[in-house]
Amino acid sequence: GRHAQFGTSEGPTTFAAAARRAGLASLLMADDPRLFEHPAGADFDDALELQPFALAGPTADDVESTHAARALAAVSERLEDLSQPFAVWLHLGTLGGAWDAPTAFRERFRDEEDPPVPTFTTLPERALPRDDLDERFGFAQAYAGQLALVDACVGGLLEQLTESGRDADTAVVVLGLRGLALGEHA
Repeated sequence: GRHAQFGTSEGPTTFAAAARRAGLASLLMADDPRLFEHPAGADFDDALELQPFALAGPTADDVESTHAARALAAVSERLEDLSQPFAVWLHLGTLGGAWDAPTAFRERFRDEEDPPVPTFTTLPERALPRDDLDERFGFAQAYAGQLALVDACVGGLLEQLTESGRDADTAVVVLGLRGLALGEHA
């Protein structure tokens, strides 16, 4: 929420303050309650706490049941009520939390000769075995499946912006702030 590029002569400022100076109403939507307690989060004009992701459970049966789909549906609903012009900061922990994409999303990245895709949703905190390439590849399949799910959900949000006519004057920026180490460092 802070970057020197948005700074003033007094120094760096928050995203929300920069939006306010530009005449934009600002909204923070997040699934992590800690963001609302942070000074940069408290600076927004409005806030909507999204349902946190579940840390355990099976993969979802369908896209609509996933954390990412439910969160982006809440965003779509809220966008309908926002007065123009606005800036929304959406923070989702779905790539760093529970990977609940339907198994079919993982299967997209499996060839016939590959072992079955893993079915875990809670990310284990451990080093990956150096000698079990199938297990390491399974993590890559699960991560790729979750990323494909997020991509599909963002696509739905973009379609909604197009259908509502807001696509012409709306910019959408998607950032991934972390990756998953799956390779040479185990």
